Amino acid sequence: MAPIEVIISSVIVAIAACIQGSIGFGLAMLAAPLLVLIEPDLVPAPLIVNGLLLTFLMAYREREAINIRGVIWMTTGCVPGIVVASVVLTAISASGFTILFSILVLLAVALSALGYSIRLTKTNVLIAGTFSGFMSTTSSIGGPPVALIYQNTPGAQMRGTLSAYFFICGILALIGLFFVGWFGIDELWLALSLLPGLIIGFAVSSITTGKLDRYSLRPAVLGLSAMAAIAVLARALL
Repeated sequence: MAPIEVIISSVIVAIAACIQGSIGFGLAMLAAPLLVLIEPDLVPAPLIVNGLLLTFLMAYREREAINIRGVIWMTTGCVPGIVVASVVLTAISASGFTILFSILVLLAVALSALGYSIRLTKTNVLIAGTFSGFMSTTSSIGGPPVALIYQNTPGAQMRGTLSAYFFICGILALIGLFFVGWFGIDELWLALSLLPGLIIGFAVSSITTGKLDRYSLRPAVLGLSAMAAIAVLARALL
């Protein structure tokens, strides 16, 4: 990427990382559709790599509030989703991936915007994990399905539990992407170019955690994500 593209991408990741570090979601939802407009190869693997570091740091910070049983069941569900996503990526073209990516982003926005209250049961967690695994591997945005399950839990529990799950799911997704040729040294270098922005964003989130309200920020994050996804889809179709 050109230097200016690296700078813009890093700023986007810094803002998105700060939002996720503060309220529990936002990195992939906000950053992915904007990064695709700059450099399509930044998604999914490079953004997932950055997400690994962010979710590890968040899970460690909120470690006392993690629901271990929930993490286990979500991870169990995400495995078949990752397998199906890996198969899909082997058969899809570049333009087909862009269209699929845009549709998944819009689906993620719709799920988050609807905000249905889903009971925290083992079956629901397994199903949400499966959809999350598929969406995470194909678009790097695996949060909305599982966030619907934990949206009414205390902030620390939501941040800690989802972060622990996203860390494990991200590792599994990268393994799947590696075996189908979507994750290699080129994607790793792209991931490293975004790392400074991620670190800065997380550092700032240590100050803003508890001060930013996830409910008041949600419309702005979802609106910007939807507009970026529509722009990506339009570019692919025109």
